[in-house]
Amino acid sequence: MLMNTSLHVVILRSNKFYGDLQCTGAMQGWSNLQIIDISTNNFGGDISLLSFSNWKGMISANKNQSQYNHLRFDYMELSGYYYQDAVIVTMKGLEMELTKILVFFTSIDFSRNKFHGSIPHTIGDLKSLYLLNLSHNALTGLIPSSIGNLRELGSLDLSVNHLTGKIPQELASLTFLSFLNLSFNRLSGKIPEGPQFLTFSEASYEGNAGFCGFPDNISCNGKGPGENLSPELQNGDLYPEKEIEWSYISAALGFGVGLASTIWLLLCCERWRKIYFEQIDRILLKIFPLKDGRKGHGRRVNINQVRRS
Repeated sequence: MLMNTSLHVVILRSNKFYGDLQCTGAMQGWSNLQIIDISTNNFGGDISLLSFSNWKGMISANKNQSQYNHLRFDYMELSGYYYQDAVIVTMKGLEMELTKILVFFTSIDFSRNKFHGSIPHTIGDLKSLYLLNLSHNALTGLIPSSIGNLRELGSLDLSVNHLTGKIPQELASLTFLSFLNLSFNRLSGKIPEGPQFLTFSEASYEGNAGFCGFPDNISCNGKGPGENLSPELQNGDLYPEKEIEWSYISAALGFGVGLASTIWLLLCCERWRKIYFEQIDRILLKIFPLKDGRKGHGRRVNINQVRRS
C-alpha cells in the first residue's frame, strides 16, 4: 500500500515490527525518499537485495541547495527549505531531536535489527547521503569501496557486525566525515591515512584484532595493509595465533631430562642405588622415631619393615 506514495520521510523506529525484506519493490519505489529510520525493531532479511540506486531523493536531495547556500549567507528566512515535523535521529552516536529538518538532509538508519548479508555496492550512488547507520546487525562481507563516493557523508556507523577485510582507502577522501564507528567487527589491515582519520579516536576501531597504524600505534613495519598480519587475521579471524612460550617449554624439558637421568642412575648403578636408599633410611628414621611404650625405652625399628609398611 506504500508503493504508490511519494514519501520523503519514513520514521518507524523503536517499535516491535518484524519481518524480512520481502517487498523490496515497495521500498525501492520510493524515489523521493530522503529520510528512513527503521531502527530498534526486529526487521531481518538479506540487505544485499536492496538497490539503493532507486532512491533518487538521496542521489540529488535538493536541486536548489545552491539557492539555500545563497540564502544562508544573506541571513534570509529559510521557510520552505525545511520540514515542519520534528524527528529524532541517531547522529554521531547520540540521539538528537531535529525540530526543523532541512529539505536536503538525508539519512538511512537500519540499526539494531537482524539484517544480514553484505552491504550493497549501490550504496555509493546516494551522493547526497549525510548519515548512514547500519550498526548492531549481522552484516558480513567487505565494506564497499563505493562509500568513498558519498562526498556529503558526515556520520558513518557500521559497528557491531561481522564485517571483514580492510577499511577501503577511498574513505580517506571523505572530507566531511566527522563521526566514524567501525568497532566490534572482524576488520584488519592498515587504517587509512587522511585528514579526517587523524581526528578519530581508538574507540572507532576497538574490537577489531587486526588493525595497525594510527591511532592504535601498532607498526605495520612499512608493509601494505594487512601484509604484516598472520594469515588468520587476513582471512577475518578475530584472534591472532598465540606465540609459543619457549621459557615454559625449556623449564619442562629440563625437569624431564633431570628426572630421567636420576632414574637411569638408580637402575644402572649399584653404588648410586646404595647411597640413595641410605639417605631414604635416614629420612624415615627422623620422621618415624618409633618407641616401645611398654618397656619405657626406645627401640630401633628394622628399616626394611618400615619400607615394606
